[in-house]
Amino acid sequence: MSDKNTYVLAHDVGTSSVKSALVSQNGEIASHATSSYGFSYPHPGWVEQDPQDYWKGVVKNTRNILQESRLDPSLIMGMVFSTQAMGIIPLDRDDKLLGHNITWVDGRAEEQARWIMSLLGGKKIFEKLIGVEITGKDVIPKLRWIKQNRAELYEQIKTILDVNGYLKFRATGHKVFEWSGACSYGFNLKKKDWERMLFRISGFDIKKLPPLVRSTDVVGTLTREAAEALGLSQNVQIFGGCDDTQSAA
Repeated sequence: MSDKNTYVLAHDVGTSSVKSALVSQNGEIASHATSSYGFSYPHPGWVEQDPQDYWKGVVKNTRNILQESRLDPSLIMGMVFSTQAMGIIPLDRDDKLLGHNITWVDGRAEEQARWIMSLLGGKKIFEKLIGVEITGKDVIPKLRWIKQNRAELYEQIKTILDVNGYLKFRATGHKVFEWSGACSYGFNLKKKDWERMLFRISGFDIKKLPPLVRSTDVVGTLTREAAEALGLSQNVQIFGGCDDTQSAA
């Protein structure tokens, strides 16, 4: 391509694949690519994915798009992620992965969900207080499940990220939590604060969650390692992004 448009790379990191598009400043799709990945099922009702597969898909798609479009990488000014929601990705004090992503499909925490709701008077009262009842697939019950059933792992966890946060971390080295993703963790958009009562009940330390950002915030630019892997300039800005459901709304 010989035009001097600037471009943004958008990556939709869903439940089974990464779908990526190179979009011009005029809103035209110049190129696109898709990469797939699978699941693991350690126990009945458990559904996990290796977070590294998300990043590998982003790298593969970016490389394929650059090759197909023959675009000067310096014309790509930004990158953003739209991702599956409700992921639980644990990092230790050295920012190393402690395990796979516990995905939104995973329903291991039914017992914890019922227990949390019972403390507030049952499903109906809980729904009136919080807005919706919770199930074993929701994040707060699964955080309690980790603390109850994986106590050693829980103590090793320094930070928990969702899928979007993990990809922003791989791209920039910064650990943040975007508002739409934080909502599934108990962030109240109207109050612009966490539902701290849920964390007190669950026993989960809210300090294990990173700082909040908005979807339009610039989180940072590519690290040298990320830029080399992607074939892009370190000047590429990474935005807060959002969950895929909110992106489609």
